[in-house]
Amino acid sequence: MSANDPHRSVSISRTSAGRFVATNARGGTLEFGSGDDTDFTPVELLLTAIAGCSAIDVDIFTTRRSEPTQFDVVAEGDKVRDE
Repeated sequence: MSANDPHRSVSISRTSAGRFVATNARGGTLEFGSGDDTDFTPVELLLTAIAGCSAIDVDIFTTRRSEPTQFDVVAEGDKVRDE
């Protein structure tokens, strides 16, 4: 798979109760869980993906003119459960 290939995929495997590992096509892995420890939850990974996509786009345009001295992105959301 090359960076220009538009197809993306990940596979997820359960490693123990409430614990999983995601693997991408390039062999990268990311462990996550249900929130009982310090690892990311799926909702936090979704926020990370949204913030990460935005950060990469802004970084591409920003660094065309100069290297920023600081660049931070924050993504927040409220998790709402149906009653």
